[in-house]
Amino acid sequence: MPTFYLLRYSEYIQIRQDIQKVTCYKNLDRFDLDVDDRETAILGYNGETTLGLFVCAMNKRGYRFQEYESAGWFGSTHTLSILNQRGITLSIEMEEVEAVKNKEMLVGVLVKDATSETKLTLDGWQDYAGRLTGRRSY
Repeated sequence: MPTFYLLRYSEYIQIRQDIQKVTCYKNLDRFDLDVDDRETAILGYNGETTLGLFVCAMNKRGYRFQEYESAGWFGSTHTLSILNQRGITLSIEMEEVEAVKNKEMLVGVLVKDATSETKLTLDGWQDYAGRLTGRRSY
């Protein structure tokens, strides 16, 4: 494929993602997710995305956003609480790590419900993120 078409296609992809982001963020206004937190980098199934787009993709799959707590001044653990399709609250603990060279982003390290907890590796987190979001490209 000629370079011109590849450039046009990449522009198309960027425009499509920008439109999805605007639509998603408009829907997030009804949730209590701080505007600044929406832009927080997170490792998704297909690579880097934003917390806002991640939450939107989860909502499309039937999960419901409940709360997000950043690490604060002295902490290192961020917490995302969601309600799964069965009505069970899940708490996902995330830490900021260099998942991609020279780029820090949130990665899930522990998933808890009322009776159990599961530790996650980097690959395990990406698989879990894929289940939550339907393996969507953000």
